[in-house]
Amino acid sequence: ENIISAESVYYLRNYLFIYVIAIVGATPLPKKVYEMVQKSDWGKRVTVVAEPIIMALLYVVITAFLVDGSFNPFLYFRF
Repeated sequence: ENIISAESVYYLRNYLFIYVIAIVGATPLPKKVYEMVQKSDWGKRVTVVAEPIIMALLYVVITAFLVDGSFNPFLYFRF
């Protein structure tokens, strides 16, 4: 049997960015970077501004992936 199929390559190409973010997010690296930045006064001021912006961008990206995966044109064809 073939382990790598056309479907697996398709999903890997389309979701590679999400996979990389998930793998990095599952490690202690983001927490260590955040704690290192928080040690300085400048870092605290930057995170106060950057954190809501990053969360908003993440919300937009997640919503875009959900909307992209939920469109089904044949559902509306019957009406």
